[in-house]
Amino acid sequence: MSSNTILTLMSKDKDHFTIEKELAIKSITIKNMLDEGWLSPVIPLPNVASKTLALVVEFLNKQAVEQDLKKFVDDQHISTLLDLTLAANYLDIKEMLDVVCQKIADTIKDKTVEEVREIFHVTNDFTPEEEAAVRAEFDWAYE
Repeated sequence: MSSNTILTLMSKDKDHFTIEKELAIKSITIKNMLDEGWLSPVIPLPNVASKTLALVVEFLNKQAVEQDLKKFVDDQHISTLLDLTLAANYLDIKEMLDVVCQKIADTIKDKTVEEVREIFHVTNDFTPEEEAAVRAEFDWAYE
């Protein structure tokens, strides 16, 4: 394959996305498949939903033209960022994983436990007594 070859990626929803090979191989997972002799014109990615794969392709294209990746992640909802984290990890795209994880970290930085629970929609299942015991044991975390 030449470097400007177009590859087709297939999401778990069976949707197809095209991308230049030189961009696709920023994913170590895809690079390894191709290096091992993958011959099909379509590369299945059964762990990535269509909505998320579309954003992965957009991220790789923005990266290629050196657009502001920070703006890309700033425009995403927290649930989308979590999906992108899973996809970047599965696809082994280090720069994407770094940028998305940094955005998530920035989102929860200096937030209270209650605010973090709200951001991630986590229900507090502690009784008031259990929560008081945890806060007493780990008081440094609640300062």
